[in-house]
Amino acid sequence: PQYEVALQQWMGHFYRMMKTKQDPLLTSCCSLAKRIGIEPFLDWGKATADQQTWWNDVDCNNAVGANTKEEPHGIPNCQTMNMITSLVPKELIKSPLELYSKDSACTAEDRESINSTFLGETEPESMPIECMPSKIVDAGQVRWETFSTCVRRIFGVSKDCSNCYTGFLNEIGGDASEKHSGCMISCYGLEACPSLRYCTKTASWCGKCIQPALNSYHKCVGGPVQNQLNLEDVMRKIVHVWGSIY
Repeated sequence: PQYEVALQQWMGHFYRMMKTKQDPLLTSCCSLAKRIGIEPFLDWGKATADQQTWWNDVDCNNAVGANTKEEPHGIPNCQTMNMITSLVPKELIKSPLELYSKDSACTAEDRESINSTFLGETEPESMPIECMPSKIVDAGQVRWETFSTCVRRIFGVSKDCSNCYTGFLNEIGGDASEKHSGCMISCYGLEACPSLRYCTKTASWCGKCIQPALNSYHKCVGGPVQNQLNLEDVMRKIVHVWGSIY
């Protein structure tokens, strides 16, 4: 049951990642935070009174992922790929450009559909109750065919292309069992770590496990897309690693 619950949680986080749309507010908040050194709830950096007022008026704390005063975790929604990627051996890291192939599962039309969803030009189909993680992962079984269909509803892509996303989650999440647990053993406890700096060894093990699945995903997709999966996002938004290594 513990692996079922864990995979249900990761699947829910994965859905949210796939449904993410372009967010101009997030871009503005992140740019300001990095430029003048804002650390939500802790330090305004070099922010002027007007900048502080704007930050609060548009609720930048929520946008950048600093949700509560009790547990300030920096600006996780603004992190670049470099931080966590630096914990993974260089020989495992492949640039997506190295992996793109004409023999991919996603067509150019599929990739355009993924982009249209991210840019808000196309609204994803409504999700039926069968797409709920608790329905897909249940009684020791994972209905991966159902999950693939749900991915197609989000992006409007072909079955072969949706399987790129299904295959990725299957590889890192396993099949809700101890025998086939994917990266769960390496990664799951990281959510309880108060900051990445205290858990760099575990985070490194987790990243080493996830990166090969990412390489397979990039090869499967076959070309650049908006909202493309990357190690930083997967670690921050699915595994839920907090804070910085510094």
